[in-house]
Amino acid sequence: MATTTTKAKKEVKPKKVKEKRISISSFEKAAKAAYEPTTTVKWGDIEIVVTRTLPLSKVMQIIRDTVELCFTDDGEYMPEIKDFAIRKFLLEDYGNFRLPENTSLQYELIYTTDACEAVRNEINDRQFIVVIDSIERRIAHRLSIDTSRVNQQMESLYAEFAKLESVLSSTFEGINANTMAGLIDAVQNGKLDEEKLIKSYFDEKDARGSEAEQPDLNLLEKKE
Repeated sequence: MATTTTKAKKEVKPKKVKEKRISISSFEKAAKAAYEPTTTVKWGDIEIVVTRTLPLSKVMQIIRDTVELCFTDDGEYMPEIKDFAIRKFLLEDYGNFRLPENTSLQYELIYTTDACEAVRNEINDRQFIVVIDSIERRIAHRLSIDTSRVNQQMESLYAEFAKLESVLSSTFEGINANTMAGLIDAVQNGKLDEEKLIKSYFDEKDARGSEAEQPDLNLLEKKE
């Protein structure tokens, strides 16, 4: 009896479809056709040339400079400067305004006109929102770092005070309240010779132990 063999079906692999990617030149061409990099807006008798989208390097500089303006050299945060700084770069970087070097005059021109609003209405809204958000985040980050630093300094200060308290407690052990009051009064009036005080106390303590006599304040006063 003849035997029949069944051939296994050959697995058919799906054809690899090559992904078609948009070329850089095509992307740039489409972007330029759909978006104008600059625009001109009439403001009174002036024509403002507005750069609608700023390059990344300029954006990073604006964010950095704005944050720096919001802090004094001592690290104090001045929130009232933030809006002023943002309006300033709106006019100078998005717009083609040249502002005076005098800060007071800058402030007057910015807040007594609607020039900023004229520029703001023409710029890339997506980019501007990111710029403002980045400024807010960097300010918050800097404030959190400053707060953490202050907390560390305070903890260190508390630790030093605790050490000082322990040292003073040990040093002045056995001195009664009246003598301590006299010492404080002498120090405040500038009559106490600190070197004599220290030498006298430790000499007495070494010689007599914990039962040392109280220092004679008259002997410890500075000679005129």
